[in-house]
Amino acid sequence: LEAMDFMASCSGGGFPSIIYHYQNSTTIDELLDAAGPNDPSQITEEVLNTIPKNSMFTAFSAHAIPSLMSAVIGATKAGGEEAPWPLFVSQHFLQPFGIEAGTPLSSIRDDVKTKPIVVASMIGPTEGYPYLRDTVLNRDFFTDHNENLTMLEMVDEEDEEFYALIDEMNRVTGESDIPRRTDLDFLRQLADKNGFQIPLPAFFTDTGFAL
Repeated sequence: LEAMDFMASCSGGGFPSIIYHYQNSTTIDELLDAAGPNDPSQITEEVLNTIPKNSMFTAFSAHAIPSLMSAVIGATKAGGEEAPWPLFVSQHFLQPFGIEAGTPLSSIRDDVKTKPIVVASMIGPTEGYPYLRDTVLNRDFFTDHNENLTMLEMVDEEDEEFYALIDEMNRVTGESDIPRRTDLDFLRQLADKNGFQIPLPAFFTDTGFAL
């Protein structure tokens, strides 16, 4: 890991990446349980029950039901202002390592050489129904998008390298109507029509957050 400049993670891979970079009261060897078994045949249920407390692997081998129940209760008490899943992730994976909710992820531990790039996706707002951010994906948006593929305007017409790649794809596949690039104005119109409840790709590093 010391030879790497960046560590990218996506979805559930973000949990260990955040612990690795932002836990501030231990060392890499303790977090990764360097003294523990590294032969998969030696990793038994008994061994998992004896993982040192400072190892991040405790969070991934511990029973999740208590944390999940706590998150559901917490979300219920919040009256719908909080979704259970983020509370569960925080309570089960991050808080045991001193990473509390609302902690600015900007101070990487001194012995960590990599920069984290955590990739995720977000769901835009549907007014009045906060739970829909996490439980419903707006299929109408994709239906509208796919039905209009043949009518999309092409952008970046001067991007010769991009169009050369598309032409090669057309040649290999025998197709001639592979969409080029979706007009962003058209996407914004669809998003507005469907309440903006669409996936928004996002990523954050130790220096900022971007959509």
